[in-house]
Amino acid sequence: MTDNCLVITGELIRAPRYRTSPGGIEHCQFWLSHRSHQIEAGLSRSAQCSIGVVASGQEFRQELLPLSMGCQVRVRGFLQTQRSRNGESKLILHAQQIELLS
Repeated sequence: MTDNCLVITGELIRAPRYRTSPGGIEHCQFWLSHRSHQIEAGLSRSAQCSIGVVASGQEFRQELLPLSMGCQVRVRGFLQTQRSRNGESKLILHAQQIELLS
């Protein structure tokens, strides 16, 4: 299987953190909160979630500079499990495209 693609819009709920890995790759991490109404089984329902996003590489430098808490963005990328230091697993969206909406 090769399909692993997610497109989601939302609001930044944590200020972006910028860092450079020991290998020299630039990373930006932020949390996105999504809220919408979706149709399921013919009925409207509220959908909400929060997800961590990582954007890696210099190609995102210009796109990420205006990001701040409260910004609305659309992110397209793939999901990957990340383990925290205490062993918890969580899904992280690895951005391949970021569009600033506001």
